[in-house]
Amino acid sequence: MKSVSIIIPTLNRPKLIQRSIDSILEQDYEGPINCIVVDSSSNNETDNLVNDIKNKNKKINRTFNYIRNHESKNPIDNWILGVENLSTDYSKFLCDDDWLEESFISRVLEIFQKEEVTCVVTNIKLHKKFQGRDSLIQRYYDINEGICKKDDITNFILKSKKSLPVTPSSNLMETSKFLDSFYFSLKHFDCTKHLFGFDFLMNYYPVFDKTKTYFIEDSLANSWAGDDSMTLNIKTSKISYCYFLSFLRLIDHFKTTISEIDISLVEHRLSIIRLKSYFNKETKSFLINTNYNSKLIIRKLIFDYSKKIFIKIKYKIRK
Repeated sequence: MKSVSIIIPTLNRPKLIQRSIDSILEQDYEGPINCIVVDSSSNNETDNLVNDIKNKNKKINRTFNYIRNHESKNPIDNWILGVENLSTDYSKFLCDDDWLEESFISRVLEIFQKEEVTCVVTNIKLHKKFQGRDSLIQRYYDINEGICKKDDITNFILKSKKSLPVTPSSNLMETSKFLDSFYFSLKHFDCTKHLFGFDFLMNYYPVFDKTKTYFIEDSLANSWAGDDSMTLNIKTSKISYCYFLSFLRLIDHFKTTISEIDISLVEHRLSIIRLKSYFNKETKSFLINTNYNSKLIIRKLIFDYSKKIFIKIKYKIRK
C-alpha cells in the first residue's frame, strides 16, 4: 500500500495539536502513515504529548517522529526541518490547529489511482471562533470536482472571482512534487518566511508544470480560525500580495501565456504594490524581479477603492 507522511509544524499549542494527531490516528486508510511533529515550543508539553501518544499507539501502520527545533528564527523554519529525509510516496503539511476527516487519506488516494495528477486539494470546513462567537461553514470554497484549470487561478488572483483552497491542510501531493514546489517557494523567502504565499504556490504549482491539481468538492479537512489564528490576525493585503507575486513567479518560471486583459491586470496590480512599497518597508521586501511592467488602470483603481469604502460602511452599519 502507498505510504504517506504528514508534517505538523507547531509552536506552544499542545491542546490544539492533540486534535490534529488524533485525526491522523483515526484515518480509515490502512496503509502506512508517518506523522512528523516539528516543535519550536518554549516548554516540553508537546514533546511529552507526542511521547505519550507513541507509547499508547497500537496501530502498526501509524508511526511518529518528533523533531525539536531549538534554533527557529522564522515561522517557516519548522516546515523546512519537516521535509528533510522524506521517503514516503505522498506527503503533506497539516497546520497544528487543523484536523482531517477520517476518510481524507483514503478518498484522496482514490483520486491518485484514477487520475493522472500530482496534487489533490479538498474543500474545507471552516471553524471560526473569534471574540467569543462560534461559527461553522461546511463547504468554505465554491469549487467543482475535477481538474483545476489555469483560468480558475487567474480568476482568483487577478479578478477576485472564486476563491480557491490555499491552506496546506487541504492537500496531498506526490512527494517529489511536494518537495519541488516547496523548495521553489523558498526562493521568494521574504514572503515564505512569514508563511505567506507558499501554500498557494504549492497547491497550484502542478497546474503550471502541467502535472495537474485535482479538486475534491467535499470538505475532507477542517480549518480552525481562532483568536490566535493567522487567518484572523494578519493583514489580508500582505497575504494577497504574496499570492499575487507567487502567481507571477509561476507564470514567469513556466513561461505561461496569459491573455492581454490578464496582462493589463497584472501590470495594474504590480503598480499598486510598487506604489505602496515606497511607504512600507515590508511590502518593498516582497517585490520580485519580473518580466512585467507597472501600469495603473485609473478607472479600476477608483472602482476598487469605492468598493472597499462601501464594504466598510456596510460592515459598520451591520455592527
